[in-house]
Amino acid sequence: MRKLMLFTIGFALGCGLCAYLLSEAWILPLCIAGAVFVLGGIFWKPLRRVSLCSFGLVLGLLWCLFFRNLYLQPAMDVDGETIQVTIQVTDYSYETDYGSAFDGKVALDGWIFSVRSYVDTKEPIVPGDVVTGTFRMRYTPGGEKQATYHPGKGIFLLAYERGVASVAHGTSDGFYPADIAQVIKEKLRAAFPEDVFPFTQALLLGDSTELDYATDTAFKISGIRHIIAVSGLHVMILYSLISALTFRKRFLTALLCFPTLALFAAVAGFTPSVTRACIMVALMILAQLFDKEYDPPTALSFAALIMLLANPMVITSVGFQLSVGCVAGIQAFAKPIEAWIKGYLGESKGKGIIPGIKRWISSSVSITLGAMTLTTPLS
Repeated sequence: MRKLMLFTIGFALGCGLCAYLLSEAWILPLCIAGAVFVLGGIFWKPLRRVSLCSFGLVLGLLWCLFFRNLYLQPAMDVDGETIQVTIQVTDYSYETDYGSAFDGKVALDGWIFSVRSYVDTKEPIVPGDVVTGTFRMRYTPGGEKQATYHPGKGIFLLAYERGVASVAHGTSDGFYPADIAQVIKEKLRAAFPEDVFPFTQALLLGDSTELDYATDTAFKISGIRHIIAVSGLHVMILYSLISALTFRKRFLTALLCFPTLALFAAVAGFTPSVTRACIMVALMILAQLFDKEYDPPTALSFAALIMLLANPMVITSVGFQLSVGCVAGIQAFAKPIEAWIKGYLGESKGKGIIPGIKRWISSSVSITLGAMTLTTPLS
C-alpha cells in the first residue's frame, strides 16, 4: 500500500476543494467527516486506504485555509486599493501593448509577496532595481473581477501604475538565474530569425511572452500548448547528458546533477512542470546513490506534496495539473496498454529488425496513450 500516494491524493483534493469550490463555512463540516473516516480506519482495517485519503483531505483543507487567512490576508486587504509601494525587481521587464511589465517582491504587513507590475514606460527594468510609486493593486485569486492564472505561479498581486513611478537602479547580485535566462534569450534572438525566436524561447525556457496572440491562441485551441512548456523532457535530457559525461558514476552524477537541476529550475522560473520533474529526478538519483528502490508513484506523490505545501494554490495551475496528470497516466496505464499492443502485434522477443520495430511501436504508443488518458479530459 503506497501510503504517501494515498495521503497526497487526499491532500490535493482538499487544496482543490478549498481553491475552487468551498466557502469557509463548508470546511469545518468536511474536516469533521474526514476525521470520522480517519478514526474508522484506525479501528477497522478495510477502511485504511480511505482513512489515509481522508487524513490528507483534512490536512489539505486546513493548510489551504491557514495559507489563505494568515499569509494571503494582507494581499486581500489591498485588493482594489491605490497605495504607495516599493517593489524589488526580480526579473527583466518585457514590453506590453501599453508599456512594460516585470515581476518583483513587495512587503505588506511583514509578509513578502510576489507581484507582477505594469508600468507605462518601455525603458528596461532589470533585477536589482527598486521601483517606488503609486499603484492600484489587484488580488489574483479573486479580487475585483475574477480569479486569474497567476496564483498557480505564486503571484498573488498585480500592480498597475498610477502616476509616475521612480526607478532606482541597483545591483543584480543574487539574481543569477534571471541573468542567465536573459543571456540565453539574447543568444537565441541573435541565432534565429525574428519569427522563429519567440517559439525557440518558449521551447527552451518556457517563456511565451514573445509569442503573438494568434500563435499562442492556436496552440491553446489545438490542445498542444504543452509543447512550448519546459517539462520533464528537458530535465531528462540534462540528466542523461550529465550521466553520460560522468560515465554513470553514481556519486559524481549526484554531485553534478543536484546543482544543475536546481539552477535549471530557477532559470525556468520554477514552473510547476519543471519543479515536479526536478524533484522526481532528484529522488531517482538519491535512490541510485544509496542503492534503494525507486518507486515512481511515491516519487510523484512526494513532488506534488512538496509543491502543495509550498503553495497550495499551485493546484489551480494548468501546468501542475497537466504535468502530474501526464505522469500519473503513464504510470497507471502505459504497461497495460503496452501488453495489449504486444498481444495484438504478436511475438516481439529476440533480435532483428521486425521484433525491434514491434517493441518500439508498443513502447512509444503505450506511453503516448497513457499520458493522454488523464491530460485529454483536462485539456
